[in-house]
Amino acid sequence: MATIGYIRVSTIDQNIDLQRNALTSANCDRILRTVSVARCKPPRPETGVKVCK
Repeated sequence: MATIGYIRVSTIDQNIDLQRNALTSANCDRILRTVSVARCKPPRPETGVKVCK
């Protein structure tokens, strides 16, 4: 079974490296990423369910 990690940051200025390193260390097979700004509604982890289907 594949392991999917999910990274989310709330501004484009934030660094995703710590989250990505943690998920890579956890041997995630696939890593999804979302950069969310206050004006838009980002996809949530449910996106990972769609990837699995």
